[in-house]
Amino acid sequence: MILAADLHFRWDKPPCRKETLEEWIEVQFSKFQFILNGTGPILVAGDFFHKPTGAPAWMFQRLIQMIKESEQTVVAIPGQHDLPYHQADLFHQSNLGVLAASGAVRAELLTDSVDCFAWPGMKYPLSKYEKGRTAITHQMVISSAKGELWPGQSREAGVSTAEQLLRRFPQYELIVSGDNHQPFAYQFRGRWLINPGSMTRQRSNEKHLPGFFIYHDNGQVERAEFPDIHEIQDVPDAPNFSDSMLGANPEAVQELMDGLEAGDEEDFPSALQSYFLKHNVREAIQRRIQG
Repeated sequence: MILAADLHFRWDKPPCRKETLEEWIEVQFSKFQFILNGTGPILVAGDFFHKPTGAPAWMFQRLIQMIKESEQTVVAIPGQHDLPYHQADLFHQSNLGVLAASGAVRAELLTDSVDCFAWPGMKYPLSKYEKGRTAITHQMVISSAKGELWPGQSREAGVSTAEQLLRRFPQYELIVSGDNHQPFAYQFRGRWLINPGSMTRQRSNEKHLPGFFIYHDNGQVERAEFPDIHEIQDVPDAPNFSDSMLGANPEAVQELMDGLEAGDEEDFPSALQSYFLKHNVREAIQRRIQG
């Protein structure tokens, strides 16, 4: 199986990317084609699109054509970025819902051997007594408490470590998680939790090399990286908040808005506080931003 997540297909260009809009579009499609060139079913653990609605017709047409020509089975669950107003009952109105209606992808709660847990993730097992299954979930999972993306993250509500999920759901031989853009694979008592990471880097503080994982029938796991290396070279360093105001930095504003759209925070002040904590913004700068 091919394990991917957080494709975040978008028709606009993130502020941190140095390509032209046309080049950025091709970066996304070329990476997705590389995934489709693999062997075996493809599992996408949420956030197929960056926004729940509004994808242009040419993007749908190209994605549908690519998937159908590849003859690959693509199973995708919705992440928070895929759900209008973060409501599962509006899935049929979403961009991913359109792909599912076209037959290009399968977006189901249960397949022959895969249990699908759309955002906000695993709350109860779909196959409580059946061993050896695979689960796809979209929720924040970190490799361990030492793998926190920011201080104190492991103690936040809704955040799990890989071992916690593997202990909680012993019926799954493989759990594939999305939402955390940093890739990792964690093995516990012969079972795996794999977080494929994002397909592209869309923020300047993301330093990983994007890719995906391959899960072989014998239980072996292989990390696959995309053949180009410009992901590291074309994204600048994170903005220096000691030298500039948040409002003067378009990428910082975009990240805050993304958090609000994704449902990570209920209001702007909460999103702002989370951003301060995540990026260790000095108190003096916080006071200037908050007025």
